Amino acid sequence: MPTYKYKAAALSGRAVNGRREAADESKLRAALRDEQLFLVNCTEVNEKHSSKQLTSAELIDFCRQTGSMLSAGLTLTTVLGIMLKEEMSDNMQLAVKSVYRSIKLGAPLSEAMAYTGGAFPKAACRMIAAAEENGTVPDACIRLAEHYEKDEKSRYGFKSRLAFPLALLGLLVLLLFAALIFVIPVFAEIYGGEELPPFTAFLRRLNVFLTDKWLYALLIIGALAAVIRLTLAIPSVEMYISKRLVTMKRAGRLFRVIYTSRFCRTFSAMYSGGLSVISACAAAGEDIGSVYMEKQVDEAIKAMRRGSTVRAAFESADGFDGRLRSAVLAGEESGKLGEMLSAAAEALEQESERAVKQLSEFAERVIFGSAAFLTLLIFAVIMLPVYELYLAI
Repeated sequence: MPTYKYKAAALSGRAVNGRREAADESKLRAALRDEQLFLVNCTEVNEKHSSKQLTSAELIDFCRQTGSMLSAGLTLTTVLGIMLKEEMSDNMQLAVKSVYRSIKLGAPLSEAMAYTGGAFPKAACRMIAAAEENGTVPDACIRLAEHYEKDEKSRYGFKSRLAFPLALLGLLVLLLFAALIFVIPVFAEIYGGEELPPFTAFLRRLNVFLTDKWLYALLIIGALAAVIRLTLAIPSVEMYISKRLVTMKRAGRLFRVIYTSRFCRTFSAMYSGGLSVISACAAAGEDIGSVYMEKQVDEAIKAMRRGSTVRAAFESADGFDGRLRSAVLAGEESGKLGEMLSAAAEALEQESERAVKQLSEFAERVIFGSAAFLTLLIFAVIMLPVYELYLAI
């Protein structure tokens, strides 16, 4: 809720200044009137709220605890008060405090979560809002926790498999720079004033550049990184790369399975949680992680708003696995769209795990190939000057 800096007048005529949270100016005026204070003027101030989204683990913990304690009969303020006594990260504590203050001022949970400034995903706020209308907030919180647990499991597998290869690649890069900076000067001293062999002379010039003009080297590396990052941020470039990922011959099918699995899981969770088909579809589209797929979902939503069925809306979407259309057709025919999407999500999750494994294995081969190339470079930096020195002798 917004915080207002106000100036009020008491019955005695005394001026009172202060700060207070309220939904709007009229609610602030009413709250002050209850204390026999009359609002003179007020201005909204920007208090510090959590603008950084909570991690998956933090979201799971918040939703699981909230759902469990609400199911046990505790009030929401009591639940949040208990959570604030636990050890947690600064970002999560800031978010929970913001929700707690808003709840005490009479805001519903969905609005309190939305006002944290981005700590909670929009899809979670929408699902809680729908659950508040149906009176199923505890169940919605538990369902959200289960959803984020599955999502975290699928994302963690890929990152964990690449952690060691990336660490090895980084270590080899450091060793290469160390060899260039510390080993090459030793060979230069051995040669003395004699003319250096071509390869050793090239390494010597590179060593001088890295040691004497290291600031320029950092600027060049930074400029290249900035150019690459800005290029990838161009909407047309981002769209092209995103589209290529799902239209490639072999790897494209793996990405389609992963994206479709993620979409079905979120779509099913949001629709079963009480959102309308369009709202659930929009929330699932935001969770895919592909701009090309999000564009296709947006086009499908536009078609549904024009009166199209869900299956017909996704008929022209070429980035999704065909089982999505089959699940939607079965759901529309049987009237059990949520259950059909859930069944499709479970089937696709198993294949998605295999797809993630195959992609991570391919990435591992690329990284290990790069590591082997760096190893050869390090060997060349050290051994070729030795070989040239041997020939000179």
